[in-house]
Amino acid sequence: QQHVTVPSPTQQQQQQQSSKISRNAPYRASMRPPSRPPQKTPDELNSAFYTPVPLSGNPTDVLSNRFTVWRRVLKECISYFEEVAVFQDQRARSHLRLTGVVNVPFRDTGDSFLRRGGIQDTPAAIRDYHKQSSLHSADAAKQINEQVVPRLKDLRRDLSVKIKEIKGLSGDFKNSVAKELDLTKKQVAVLTEALGAIAVNPHLVAGKYDPYIVKLATEKQLRKQMDEENYLHQAYLNIENSGKALEEIVMKEIQQAFDTYCGFLQREGQDTLDYNHRLTTNVVDLPPSKEWTEFVLRDPNFVDPTIPVRKFDNIIYPGREDPATKPIRAGPLERRTKYLKSYTSAWYVLTPTYLHEFKTADRKNDLTPVMSLLLQDCQISDHSDSSSNSFKFLVKGKQSGQFHRGHSWMFRAENYEQMINWFNDIKKLT
Repeated sequence: QQHVTVPSPTQQQQQQQSSKISRNAPYRASMRPPSRPPQKTPDELNSAFYTPVPLSGNPTDVLSNRFTVWRRVLKECISYFEEVAVFQDQRARSHLRLTGVVNVPFRDTGDSFLRRGGIQDTPAAIRDYHKQSSLHSADAAKQINEQVVPRLKDLRRDLSVKIKEIKGLSGDFKNSVAKELDLTKKQVAVLTEALGAIAVNPHLVAGKYDPYIVKLATEKQLRKQMDEENYLHQAYLNIENSGKALEEIVMKEIQQAFDTYCGFLQREGQDTLDYNHRLTTNVVDLPPSKEWTEFVLRDPNFVDPTIPVRKFDNIIYPGREDPATKPIRAGPLERRTKYLKSYTSAWYVLTPTYLHEFKTADRKNDLTPVMSLLLQDCQISDHSDSSSNSFKFLVKGKQSGQFHRGHSWMFRAENYEQMINWFNDIKKLT
């Protein structure tokens, strides 16, 4: 009874997808190696009717075809590296041209910029990178043309010779294993027949058909078959080992070629990383105001921006702190006019030498006094008591004085306390 398995919808979709991929990719399908037969059991492997080696195989043709394919691979690698050499040579020339695009330092800039630590580091970084890259590219082109490509070409020519040698080994695989296998099968059939006959009636079996005698003949035939088989087996092992060793040589040469090329790429990459670091440090991360700040500091026509604006209260000059410049008292007073006998209000400042009268209390704009009384030529005579309704004090010019002789001035304050303070200060100074 045969059991039939119906695939599920998902399996059907996968089978359809697999079929679709196979139809759309004939190249990959053609490159897929043939599958080996399923593995045999130990009894099957040790059977007299089984042989582990192909009896009608063409290993020399297969191997020669394989190394013919390797020659195609080498041809494309050679073409690639030849183009890489051309590219590196052109790249070296391009880098060399780029070294002269920017002058070191920038042309016609004089002493406008910092010699180091500023924008003038940029042309040096550009020149150094392209100069180094030009040398490396020229060296890469030279090494590829003189070492990598010639070795690959030599290997490709050697493979052509090896392919002819491999084809010349085809005679080693002409064998009679199949013939000996058929004889073994016949001899085993005789042994089986003898064993069956002697089991039925030993009297009817001749001596030469005794199973012991027949087995001896069978083992002789089997040894002959094994000799042929092992000779063929060793031939396969020899050609496989030779093919493996040859392919390792091919693979190592290709690996060495690309390892050399990777060294060039790594060196180029490191040069680019170093260049990127220098540009980042010298240009990208450069503070935009650094050159301007240094320019202003160097040029005498500009003010150092780090110097703060001076404040008036911090200015120092001779006589700034002299006691003669300090006011002792300042405030509003009223003075009686000479003719109208009325009082006019003004702002008074008492210094160690003078009593000045100003129109206002603004000492920034009102700098010129209306009247100035020299205290050495004056004396203060009297003042109102605390019970008065008007708080006055009188200043007179001394008869012996050079100024104010015969003059007197009556001052009035808002209260007794202000009056007595003015009075006492003027009295001390007169």
